[in-house]
Amino acid sequence: MVDPWSSGHFGGEEESTVRLSRTLSWVRSDPSDNGYAHPIEGVIAVVDLNKMEVIRVEDYGVTPYAYQDFNYDAERVGPLRTDLKPLSITQPEGPSFTVSGHQISWQKWKFRFSFTPAKD
Repeated sequence: MVDPWSSGHFGGEEESTVRLSRTLSWVRSDPSDNGYAHPIEGVIAVVDLNKMEVIRVEDYGVTPYAYQDFNYDAERVGPLRTDLKPLSITQPEGPSFTVSGHQISWQKWKFRFSFTPAKD
């Protein structure tokens, strides 16, 4: 499994002229395997997103790979627990926080939450 991640901008010439992505990779033993459980360390492909071409592959040497099963879905772990009591969260007078776009206000606090730069 390969994920393209933003490479950032650190002032290099290449970074100011090309849209770059650094790809991180993981091993999946089957299509439903936990995609982020088994990283391939030390090998990164740098991709030019304008041309959709691999510019280079950075190889930082061999890293030992120890496979362990990190799948926690019901089909793989077996019977689920039955000893848990129900959890009920209620706010009969409504929440004590407000959300406006990406801004969350609570008591004297205000902060923004977003996975991308917010415009509000």
